[in-house]
Amino acid sequence: ATIRPERVISKINTLRSFAENDFAFQVDKDAESVMVRVFGVVDGSLVSEPRERQLDVRDGQVVSKPDDDILQIAVAERHRASGRIGKAFVEGFGFRDGAVATTYCHVFHNLLVIGSTEYHMANAANAVAEIGGGVAVVSGSEVTASWPLPIVGVMGDRPLEAERASFDEINDALREIGCDLGSPILSLSFIALPTIPAYGLTDRGLFDVAGQRFVDVVLHGNCERD
Repeated sequence: ATIRPERVISKINTLRSFAENDFAFQVDKDAESVMVRVFGVVDGSLVSEPRERQLDVRDGQVVSKPDDDILQIAVAERHRASGRIGKAFVEGFGFRDGAVATTYCHVFHNLLVIGSTEYHMANAANAVAEIGGGVAVVSGSEVTASWPLPIVGVMGDRPLEAERASFDEINDALREIGCDLGSPILSLSFIALPTIPAYGLTDRGLFDVAGQRFVDVVLHGNCERD
């Protein structure tokens, strides 16, 4: 049997299970629409484009547009159960009806979640929490693939063939929900990194890499910040 020090075993420390409302992006309840900053993912590049998109607001909540490839992205702090979740929007992953959650994301290895709705995001986040770290893909109401990464949430402990099979299953599941990127897991692992332009995302919010500062996601309209 593999012997590992307890300190390297991955954990998802949260106050409770994730709920849909944890991923809701709240703004002024009187707003009908807002202009938001968006990560623009470019296939084959780790550098994102700084885009702007107009999104509708429903009951004080910004609504993503999966039909136009505008999804929600969040980073939840998972080491100290602080409850902090940074939220923004991303374009380029192509999910039509699903989500992915992963702790294999640089540089803090928190819990990254991208999805078409808050419902899918919560399901994916809880699926990763249940396996203690790794990657999970949700389609509709089902977890279609999961990949446990028990060593600090970024490394497996099984033979290479088994890890490769899980890697392929995750990529296949991502393509099933609409992702046509050449290397989906690679894109996921770097998308939130706050050292590669244009934007990074941490549990404290959206980070403008060039300006070296946190910025509001909402450009026009009133945003309620945590």
